[in-house]
Formats: sequence, C-alpha cells, structure tokens
Amino acid sequence: MNVMVSLINKKKIRTEAELKKVYHKLILQKHPDVNSSKTSQEEFITLQNWYFEAKQVLSLQSTEKIYEPKMETILDTFYELVSLNYPFGSINHQNFTQRVAVINDYYSRSSQSDYNEVEKEFSKLIKSDVFYVSAHSIIRNYLYLLQSYYYNEFKHVKGTIEKERKIIDALLDKKELSAVKNFLFWLYKSTMEIKGQ
Repeated sequence: MNVMVSLINKKKIRTEAELKKVYHKLILQKHPDVNSSKTSQEEFITLQNWYFEAKQVLSLQSTEKIYEPKMETILDTFYELVSLNYPFGSINHQNFTQRVAVINDYYSRSSQSDYNEVEKEFSKLIKSDVFYVSAHSIIRNYLYLLQSYYYNEFKHVKGTIEKERKIIDALLDKKELSAVKNFLFWLYKSTMEIKGQ
C-alpha cells in the first residue's frame, strides 16, 4: 500500500512541499548507501514509484478543488444570512446572491440534498416568533463556533460545537425542520473533514 497516497487521503499531506518532505524522509531510510539490507534496492525503487503516484493523486485533488468553493465562503455567507435576519431568497445584493448560489450548488452536489428546502424551512423558522428568537441565537452561535474552529482550530471549541449541535437538533426536530438540521450537520461534518478530524 502506498503510504504517501494514504496520507494524502487522510489529509495529512495537503501540498507538494509536504509530500516532498515525507518522501525524502522515507527515501533516506531505504537508500542503498544507508540501508544495507537485501531488499533496500527494491524498496528504494518502490518508494520512487509511490512518490510519482502520490504526486499525481495530489495534483488531481488540487485540480478538483479549484472548481470547489472554499468552505469559508459557505460558513461566512450562511453566518451573515442568519445574523442579518434575512429571509432566504430576499437578498437583492448581487454579491450576496452569487454567494448564496455557491452554497446552493456546492451543497446540492456534495450531499445530494436540496438547498431550496433549507431556504423554505428557514423561512418557516423565521416566522415562528418565540421559537425563532431562541433557535436563531443558538444557530448563530453554532455557526460562529464553526467559523472559529475552521479558522483557528481551537481544540476546546470542538466539544462546545458538538453540544450546541445536539441542542439545535432537538429544537429542529420539535418543529420538524429536517432540511435545516441536515444542512447544519453537513456544515459540521464538512468543516471537520477539511480540518482532518
């Protein structure tokens, strides 16, 4: 099994510089001048082949990600939508509309769920008076914590995010708002995957 490809898939290697560092460390251990074992020559050649394979995998992943919106765009836009109390779909600013379209496209493609359902359910949430006030502040805080974790990777924040998510799930289940619940879980899961957790 190609160790370097495995590390790329686990998000332990994200750049070519990181890949080279791991490769050089491995190659030094197997170099025939350093390692006198009978299999060192074969292992040395295998590592070279693995390196070129890993380089291709990394290159393909980078190419795919060029077309993917950055997670921070999604987190920041959704946070602004919630914080500014905008009913979804009523934003006229072109920049905001484009950013919401990015969320719609990315969420629909990566989770096979319909983002329009999230918008509809969130509109219901906004219209539900007392429930909205409590749910709104919890959801906004949850998004703020996700942003904090995404940008700074504060370990203590992760536990708080998980507690908040359980509270939100209970609130949304009570109102049968499963699309919003699934979207907020997807935000959590995607953030953790990007951060390699």
